[in-house]
Amino acid sequence: MSAAAIAYLGGQHRFIDLNSLFGVHRFSLASGDKDNVDYAQMLSATVIEYIQSMGISTELFALAADVPADDILIVPHETLRRLRVVNDGQGATIWTIEALKEGLYLKGARETVYGIQKFLVVFPSEGDPYLHVIFDGGELVEQIMDMGADRIAINDEFIDLSSLRISRLIDNGNINCIYKLNSEIMSKIQKAQTVGYVLQHSEGAAVYVGFESMPFDAGLKLQGLLEVFHRSDRLTK
Repeated sequence: MSAAAIAYLGGQHRFIDLNSLFGVHRFSLASGDKDNVDYAQMLSATVIEYIQSMGISTELFALAADVPADDILIVPHETLRRLRVVNDGQGATIWTIEALKEGLYLKGARETVYGIQKFLVVFPSEGDPYLHVIFDGGELVEQIMDMGADRIAINDEFIDLSSLRISRLIDNGNINCIYKLNSEIMSKIQKAQTVGYVLQHSEGAAVYVGFESMPFDAGLKLQGLLEVFHRSDRLTK
């Protein structure tokens, strides 16, 4: 893999325009003596660790390893996005289970070029589960507070949340939106591949705030929390 390709991978927010190309090939050393073979193995391990640390699939290294050093493979843009070489300004989403005094919650969080984005499913010690969405409001925080069409995005489906709204507030420039969760929405989240949240002045408006297509791979974590919540709920009745 060339130094230019490795340098590109080091960017936190990685974009590519329609006319740009990204190519890879196998790296090579001047000779094949034992010292160089050992060095190549260590270098390969270092490059793989580096790729993983940037949230990129190691499949990229496998692609490069199949291409001779005097050749180059131009990787299609869709493959670059699938391997997260190109992330279009969206960092990797990390899903964790965390604790509050008042209960437990599943949190998905990512850093993006637009600021922090968080998607929380909260299981309070008392009361029903609820959704808590957080995102950077930028310079539009006051206008955002007046927007009336709230929707959760689950895969390609948008579900209205307006009647389930509990509260909406600004905290240090971040928009915090909280909603009740019914069993239908909870079930869809559990089976989701992506989740998101869209806020508009009205459905169909050209402008929206929030975020879409946050990768969701925490279905088992959510299922575990649901089982704990329902078991605890039964014990207290």
